[in-house]
Amino acid sequence: MPKFKLDTIFALLCIVVFCFTLISSWSWDPASLLFVWFVSIPGLGCMSVFFARQLIQMRRGDGELTSQRGQPLGSDVVTGRGSREEVMFFGRLFGLLVAIWLLGFEIGALLFALIYLRFKARESWPLSIVLTALLAALILGILGKLLHVGWPQATLRLWLGL
Repeated sequence: MPKFKLDTIFALLCIVVFCFTLISSWSWDPASLLFVWFVSIPGLGCMSVFFARQLIQMRRGDGELTSQRGQPLGSDVVTGRGSREEVMFFGRLFGLLVAIWLLGFEIGALLFALIYLRFKARESWPLSIVLTALLAALILGILGKLLHVGWPQATLRLWLGL
C-alpha cells in the first residue's frame, strides 16, 4: 500500500470541502450561489488535477513531482529558500483579512488592491488607480447593484456607531 504524503491528503480534504460546499449551497439564493460556485468550481478542478497527478505519480513510483526547472516541488521549504516569500504572502493575506474585517469588504479589498499594486507589484500610480477603479466597478457595480450581494457591516463602523 502506497504511503500518502501530506500534500496529497490535504488535496483530498480540499476536494471534500469543495464538494460539500457545492452540494450544501444548492438551495441558496442565486446571488450567494454564484459567489460560492465562482470559488468552489475552479478550486475543485485544480485540487482534483493535483490529486490525480499525485496518485499517478505514486502508482508509477516516479518519486516526487518536479517543477518546470526540474526541482522537486516543495524543495524551497526543505532548503529554506522560499521561507521569506511564504511569510510575506501570509502576511499580505492576513492584512487583507484584517482590512476586510475592520473596513468591510468593499473598502478593505479596494484599499488592499491599491496598496498591493503600487508597492508590491510596483505598478505606476495611474495604472494602480485604474485597476483599482475597475475592481471597484466589479465589486460595487456588478456584485453590489446588479446581483445584490449583501456584504457584512464593517467592524469599525459598528465600534464607532456609524
